[in-house]
Amino acid sequence: MLELCPLGDRHRPIAFYILLRSLCIRFTQCGNIDDLDEGIQHGCEAVRLCTEGHPDRNNYLDGLVVSLSSRFHHQGNSRDLDEVIFLYEEALCLYPVRHESRNLPLIGGDLRTRFIQRGDTDVIDRAVSLRREALMLCPPGHPHRATTRSNLAIELQTRYDTIMDLNEAIDMYRESLLLKQHDDPERDTYIFNLCSALCSRFTETRKNEDVEEVICLCRESLAALPLYCTRIDISATT
Repeated sequence: MLELCPLGDRHRPIAFYILLRSLCIRFTQCGNIDDLDEGIQHGCEAVRLCTEGHPDRNNYLDGLVVSLSSRFHHQGNSRDLDEVIFLYEEALCLYPVRHESRNLPLIGGDLRTRFIQRGDTDVIDRAVSLRREALMLCPPGHPHRATTRSNLAIELQTRYDTIMDLNEAIDMYRESLLLKQHDDPERDTYIFNLCSALCSRFTETRKNEDVEEVICLCRESLAALPLYCTRIDISATT
């Protein structure tokens, strides 16, 4: 493909980008890190050829960021994480606030990872801020509202600077849980997160209400297991 787009050809950036996407897909399927490394090189070239103001620069930045994030989670190199966050911030600047194309969920998770590694409070504050913005894009009735609320709760619980963070996280977890059906396979994860936050608050406040709620939630989760497991067994035999 690159042979058809020599130096100076206006289609050369998109050729690099298509190669990036193709190699990342192959990496996902086959797990060969060489594919991801090569794809990132092509992604860097696509971004380099699209200076600020180019209409496709945001798409190329997004593609490069996703591939760098994949390599970080595969290899754990902190330099990849630093570059991911740096490029994310640039990409976010290309979209207006509350624009639906702002890829907020992914950067929030990477910011939390860096906070856990380094303890930089500015980083987790930024993660909380972006999660709040993401929630504004998911009004009541939005299919991703429960997940978005849960993500904000995770950031608040991770930050846990004051009891107010924990209180808000618990409220967010509760509201997210209400949006999940009882047979939703993700419901147990939501219950676990809520129980974790309640236990943390009990450690601080020693209020028995939190422990009682944890017990009720655990019983609910256990009661739902036979129904869910039966459905798995039935589907596996049909």
